[in-house]
Amino acid sequence: MRRYALLLLLVLTGCTRNSDGITPQIILQEPSSGAITKAGKALVRGYAFDDAGIQSIKINDTELFKLKGYTSKKGKRIVPFSFQTDGSSAVSSYVIQVSDSSNNKTRLELPIRVDQKDPEITIKRVDRDLNTMRIEGVVKDNVKVQDVLVGGVSIGVTPGAEVPFYAEVPPQDTTVSAMDSAGNKVITQVEAPPPPRIEPPATGNGENTRNSSED
Repeated sequence: MRRYALLLLLVLTGCTRNSDGITPQIILQEPSSGAITKAGKALVRGYAFDDAGIQSIKINDTELFKLKGYTSKKGKRIVPFSFQTDGSSAVSSYVIQVSDSSNNKTRLELPIRVDQKDPEITIKRVDRDLNTMRIEGVVKDNVKVQDVLVGGVSIGVTPGAEVPFYAEVPPQDTTVSAMDSAGNKVITQVEAPPPPRIEPPATGNGENTRNSSED
């Protein structure tokens, strides 16, 4: 009885392997969900996985297993891959298609967007006292502001298309710079206002003069 059960298990296992209905998986390590670059060039890196073995990886119409460094990886369950985008157009779309030995296919479209526009910095207020200068403003970008620096030091803003900022620095000329998610950077100079005027203390000469005249 045990012999027949073992034979049945082997038959069922063989049927499962021959009727592979599991589609391959594409895992992107970078960029995670598309890319926005300054020059249109970005490194795409990831790997393909299938329990029956990867038989084809195509980037647009290019078969990776025909390229040097990939031919020996055909048929493996996990196949790392990477490629560099060329940045030839404002918006590029790269299609990654993976097939296994049963011709199950997985297709992933990866858009690569070119952004060459610098962020815009608007300084709204600059004031100071003897020891501190306060700077308030806003940075806008057509995609996303990634970071704002005052005096070369990041002030830790929350990334977004429009980012308000406030900083307190020593009372001297300084800079405000901003960088977007594509790496475009802009910098502006901020001049320190003149120090506040300090009124001299009253000397009391007026009271003495009045007393003298009364005498």
